[in-house]
Amino acid sequence: MDLSCFSPEQLMVRESINKICSAFPDEYWAERDRTEEYPHELHAALSKDGWIGIALPESLGGAGLGISEATMMLQTIAQSGAGLAGAQSIHANVYATQPVAKFASEKQKKRMLPRLIAGEWRTCFGVWISSAQVAQKMILLARTTPIEEVKKPSEGLSLFFIDFDRAAPGLDLRKIKKMGGRSVDANEVFFDEYRIPADSLIGNEGEGFKIVLHGMNAERCLLAGEALGLGYIALEKAAKYAKERVVFGRPIGQNQAIAHPLAAAYMSLEAAKLATYHATKLYDESRNDSAITQQSVGVACNSAKYLAAEAAFAACERAVLTLGGMGYAQEYHVERYLRECFVPRIAPVSRLNLAAHDQPVRQQQNKQKTKLKRQQNNQRPEQPLLASRTVAGLWLLSKLPIAKLLAGDLHSLTNRSQAYAIYTKWPPPTGLTTRTRTISNTGTTKPTSNGTPSSPSPLPQASQPLTHYHSKLYSLLSWERPSATASSFATVVLFIVASRYLPLIRWTLKFLYLALGVTASAEIGGHFLFSRGLTSSSRPRKYYTIPKDTMDSFLEDLENLVEFFLIEFQRILFVENLSYTVSAFVTALVSYWLVMFLPLWGLALIATCVAYLAPLVYITNKEFIDSQLGNAQEIMANQASHVKEMAETQTAQATHIVKQYVGEYRAKANGYIGSANGAVSNVTAPKAEPEPTPKAAQEPSQEPAQAPAQKTVEEIVEENFRQSSAPEAALESLPDIPKTEELPDLQQVAHADFPEAPTGEPSGEVKEADKVPELVQIS
Repeated sequence: MDLSCFSPEQLMVRESINKICSAFPDEYWAERDRTEEYPHELHAALSKDGWIGIALPESLGGAGLGISEATMMLQTIAQSGAGLAGAQSIHANVYATQPVAKFASEKQKKRMLPRLIAGEWRTCFGVWISSAQVAQKMILLARTTPIEEVKKPSEGLSLFFIDFDRAAPGLDLRKIKKMGGRSVDANEVFFDEYRIPADSLIGNEGEGFKIVLHGMNAERCLLAGEALGLGYIALEKAAKYAKERVVFGRPIGQNQAIAHPLAAAYMSLEAAKLATYHATKLYDESRNDSAITQQSVGVACNSAKYLAAEAAFAACERAVLTLGGMGYAQEYHVERYLRECFVPRIAPVSRLNLAAHDQPVRQQQNKQKTKLKRQQNNQRPEQPLLASRTVAGLWLLSKLPIAKLLAGDLHSLTNRSQAYAIYTKWPPPTGLTTRTRTISNTGTTKPTSNGTPSSPSPLPQASQPLTHYHSKLYSLLSWERPSATASSFATVVLFIVASRYLPLIRWTLKFLYLALGVTASAEIGGHFLFSRGLTSSSRPRKYYTIPKDTMDSFLEDLENLVEFFLIEFQRILFVENLSYTVSAFVTALVSYWLVMFLPLWGLALIATCVAYLAPLVYITNKEFIDSQLGNAQEIMANQASHVKEMAETQTAQATHIVKQYVGEYRAKANGYIGSANGAVSNVTAPKAEPEPTPKAAQEPSQEPAQAPAQKTVEEIVEENFRQSSAPEAALESLPDIPKTEELPDLQQVAHADFPEAPTGEPSGEVKEADKVPELVQIS
């Protein structure tokens, strides 16, 4: 399926619902179809994340989205392999609550809808009532005024939201055995003196039929989406089988007898998809735009449902025929799809009833016209009905904006009145505004319509369609039509000059007091001369008023104009195009200084000339300006590259110098440390004189010789000082220590290069201070 015509919100809905439905494979639905068990697990998974209330207001716990997103949700459920059965499990909870959300009181909404959204309640609706075996609530359309007392059968009906107690007296529920979609029950319900509370009435009494139509159009959109999903999954199964089934050494899908019907079914589905999501947009936009009538919405929704049902039936039938005998087997599931695809063809309006609408009258009129033409022109006999339908269909296609829709512009038709205009007129204006919806895109998270824009996405440009003023302004300033641009330029300049040199306000006031003076004088003079006022006698019977359509069009145009300036300001502020932002900065800076010397009319005149003539100069000298801009960009790039190279060179040199200085200082510090350590070792370990050996010791002894005990440094120093006459003699025998101008503290230098060096005093025990010189303490 082609996804290019869908909005980001619809694509996020599709992705999230696909993740949920992936836990329910084909075997799950085949088993539910066999056992006729309700798919409680799917309903719980969807209600857990708030999908039941996708089209209900946020204030009640819903997502605040529209029928467009709800249709995508049900299409995705059906396309996942669940078919109509899976979609019908939540079908009524989506569309049947639309009249309640629109026409119920605030108290009723808060009492009825939150528990439905949370999945605690389930509702059912209709005469052929689905899910009545598991529903706790029912939306009931019942007659409250006898039919004899109303003018039309559709009058006197009221809508109720009631408790559905299957054990209550006066209620008879009968289950219907069905051909397909067996996991969702279908029932007949009969009421006989069944009592309901008065506060369950939705809207006004007797207006239930008008209210329920609001939900009927939504139901047709949802059913069309379900049919599309069923058709797409059937074609997917058939295409997969055609690729894998090999006969006579080649897949059967390579045969045109297989491929062409599948391609035709796919094209039908794609066309029905465009009609379906066109109808959903009309439905959503009609809530806030009175220019889109309910009749036009009804036509679009019913047409979409009819086309989608026919396309789904053709796809399911072709899938069964592609699989041949295996298509008749339950193993491949396509037979289940074929059984279920009859639902959108039959309900809520049968295709035969739709095709036969007004048929007797039209047939009689056509027969009379044909007979008259034969008599006058002696034409050939009447052509077969198939040919006449083909011609009518081709004529209808020629009137619809199919080419535009196939080009992918359906996604941009989100402006309220413009969406209606494209359905009735052609061509539409380009670049339309859209309303923003947001939904979470993280698996099974709850959909929401506030918070971070779904997009939502970290793109540098906002994914927001522009107003039609953008295309108009571009067409005007680009001189696509020189005469129109020149005329508008001259008009603006003349208006600026006139506002400067002509006293327009005084002229307006003068015209006003002259007109009022003439009318007042005529009235007074008429009373004196003719005994009746001349002005009042010529008063119109009805004062002129601006038509509502004109006013709505004017207000909408004004809204688009305001949105144009707002969007343009944001595009410039958030640097969607750097050149535009820089140009706006220069313009604002120059205007800031010029307004100190020029009046406002002069500044406006300069701005107008620049806005109109600058594009003309560029268009006229486009090649030269582009070449100069290219040269300037190349020069700037070269300069930037040169500056970068210089910066890298300077950085490398600075790094080298710093490393050199660090190395020199490190070498000096190590030299200081080595000199100091050598001096200290000479002081702390002087060489002792050998003592004469006694004779007894020189004679050989029978006992083994013992190694002399090794003296410590402290003992050697103490013995040396005892043998000397004075401590000064020992000091004179020390070698000279080289002097430096600034000898750093030994302990600080050692600690700077060797963080592990111990701090403080030596750990060895020191002798008495009066006997040991201060020099020994240094060691």
